Amino acid sequence: MAGVLVIVYCFLLAVSCSSGQQDCSETRTITRLQFFTVPPGTVCFQCDFGSGVAADSVFQLDNSAVGEEAGTVQNGVLAVFAAENVFQTTISTSLSCISGNTRLTAHIFLESLAPPQVPSAVSVREGETLTLACDVTNSNPLPTVSWITAEEDVISGNTVEINDIQRSQAGNYICVATAEDGSTQSSTTVVTVTFAPEITADEEGLVKFPLNGTLHLSCSFQSVPAPDSAKWTHNGTQLLSTLVTLTASTTTLTRTNLQANGGGAYACSASNEVGSDTATTFVRIQLPSDPVSDLEVIERATDSLTLSWTNPHFTGFASITSFRVIITGGGPEGSEAFGGDETLTEYTVSSLSPLSFYTISLSAVNDAGLQSLPVIVQESTRSLRLPVIEEPVIIVVNSTAILLQWQSPRYDPATTYPVTSYQLTYIKQGGRETPTNRSLPLQPTSVTVGNLAKGTVYVFTLAPVNTAGPGATFTYEPTETFIDPPSPPREVTAESPNPFTIQLSWSPPSSDGGRPIGEYRIQVFTSGEYSSTYNLPGSAETYDITELSQNTSYEIRITAVNADNQESNYVAVMQTTAPVGDPQPPVLDAFSAARVGNTMAEISWDTPDPLIT
Repeated sequence: MAGVLVIVYCFLLAVSCSSGQQDCSETRTITRLQFFTVPPGTVCFQCDFGSGVAADSVFQLDNSAVGEEAGTVQNGVLAVFAAENVFQTTISTSLSCISGNTRLTAHIFLESLAPPQVPSAVSVREGETLTLACDVTNSNPLPTVSWITAEEDVISGNTVEINDIQRSQAGNYICVATAEDGSTQSSTTVVTVTFAPEITADEEGLVKFPLNGTLHLSCSFQSVPAPDSAKWTHNGTQLLSTLVTLTASTTTLTRTNLQANGGGAYACSASNEVGSDTATTFVRIQLPSDPVSDLEVIERATDSLTLSWTNPHFTGFASITSFRVIITGGGPEGSEAFGGDETLTEYTVSSLSPLSFYTISLSAVNDAGLQSLPVIVQESTRSLRLPVIEEPVIIVVNSTAILLQWQSPRYDPATTYPVTSYQLTYIKQGGRETPTNRSLPLQPTSVTVGNLAKGTVYVFTLAPVNTAGPGATFTYEPTETFIDPPSPPREVTAESPNPFTIQLSWSPPSSDGGRPIGEYRIQVFTSGEYSSTYNLPGSAETYDITELSQNTSYEIRITAVNADNQESNYVAVMQTTAPVGDPQPPVLDAFSAARVGNTMAEISWDTPDPLIT
């Protein structure tokens, strides 16, 4: 410690030195073996050997002379030194003053709160115990100590222990020392929690790559420290490292020009000093589909050929997205892609030349962009003259059906394909509904169109059809169906409420024949002889027949007549009028009389019930 104590010559008990004007923050007097605790700063010491301050004192610091001039100082001595410099390496030292053969010694302790001492970095495996110690022995007096963890938890004590430490607890740890006059903290301890790689395949499930394409697979991982190696295997065989790329968090495999044997299990693995992990991706190589089968021309026309085929069962581990057709021959030639639905099984190649021979190939294309082998069919178009119906047509009409009859059209076998069917269309005249279309066979050359509306006008068209399509259309004049008569009234009943009346009731017919009911006709017969007729409106459902004879049998017939004046069959009921009972004197009701002039009186009454004769 020699050289750190500065001796100046001061007046006895002076606070300021006479040389250098060094201020003492505090002055201590040594009288015997003593223990002093001093604050940081400039502290002065003087010696009192029992008779006052000795002017001839010599000072030693840890048994070494103080300053360059170790000897007696006139007028007393103040030993002055900067305490914080003295205690750079220790918190205590001894100061002695000597006068003659007498030595006084004081042990001096520095009041200081030094920064705690901690390791700069600690590494621990996940799941093990982390132990951190904080050294505060350079502080005087000893402070209280706590740790601030990476998760900002506060743990009291010089030592912190965390059992089963997890990666989330890695980070910066700081030790804090606290005394009465403040606190100070250590430098940061960086805690690293190491763990083996945890690897995940970025492509989950089954991954598809096209034949001759490029395979690109990657795996992501977490790892501390970063993996020192990574490898890929294909069906258990390690692949060349030149195909593998490794970064701090991913490993990637790239293979070009994939072949059919390139499918299978691809496993990526990474390892560090703690351990290793593996993830697997399954790869399927997409191939061209099988060719289509049963390709044929199912319809020929002057400028088109219609193809039909059966789609392949094996589609190359990919869906059929389109078809490709190539046309060569009579011109125009070319190729085109069509479709987008693997259920498609028919297609018409159009814009062809009449009377021309063509070679057509068809391939299926899947969503990997791979095309199947082509299948070829050959066919020619022809110049087709469409047949025409030339014979007249007989139309027989009834109330709900129309019968059409015709003669087969003539055609020239050299230029025209024979008729294969007939196309019939009919619609109500002026109707806005969709016409009814029917395809008719070659034989018979007649058709009955039923379920028509009664009394309705229809327009019919008929056209012969061959391979080229429908021929010229023959239109028949509008024809009206008949109206049927209505059915008879229902639930007809009769009763006689008095000797002179029959009360008749009924329900409307179940069918009006195609026109609304316009009226009801009632005929009355007595002893088989016609008596009278009554015409009632179509809305009526009851009628009282009056002025009949008492105790007489009557036959009553009722018919329904529609707006087309079609009359139903009649319904007959028999009813006998009631007899007149034993006569009882009638009683007049509301009889009254009033004078009318000088010679007349007016008498009035209500008709009694029963009727009087």
